[in-house]
Amino acid sequence: MIAGVVLLAIGATYLWASRAPTLPSASVKLVGYETRKGSLVATVVLANTGRSALSYYDSSEGVYYTVLARVQGKATNWHSGGGPLSMSGPIVVWPSRSARIHVVLPDGTETWRCTVLIRGTGARVRVFEHLGKWGIWDRAFPFLQWFIGLFPMNDSEERQIQSDTFAIPANTLR
Repeated sequence: MIAGVVLLAIGATYLWASRAPTLPSASVKLVGYETRKGSLVATVVLANTGRSALSYYDSSEGVYYTVLARVQGKATNWHSGGGPLSMSGPIVVWPSRSARIHVVLPDGTETWRCTVLIRGTGARVRVFEHLGKWGIWDRAFPFLQWFIGLFPMNDSEERQIQSDTFAIPANTLR
């Protein structure tokens, strides 16, 4: 009887963890500006406003984003060097949480807006994140590498989250 209850609990937990993610919902808000090595860097907050975890790309070149900017009266597109092909791992943002992203702006930017690609985080990534957070992943790596393969890689489709258009204040150092 006890073994049946334990198996039922394990099965229910697996089914709950394997559910498909909903489409992610997020917002991008400006925190402030700073100068670094002669360039202007904006700090934005990507806030998860949905009910399920979301993830975004992070690579050795940084977070993948695009910027549509007005530079000296002309519109221009600007993007970071990161992206899915050079991805070192997804950054997971849990519901009601946020992450800070640094956006490098072109010289002479007058106004700009930023777009970040996100996706609903699937079961495998959610389980991996929890195992790492709890410190279990490093202790039982061979078993957990097999175990995590039991969960589906069911991330949702990518979605673009776009910020409002921001103006660079005249007193911001360039």
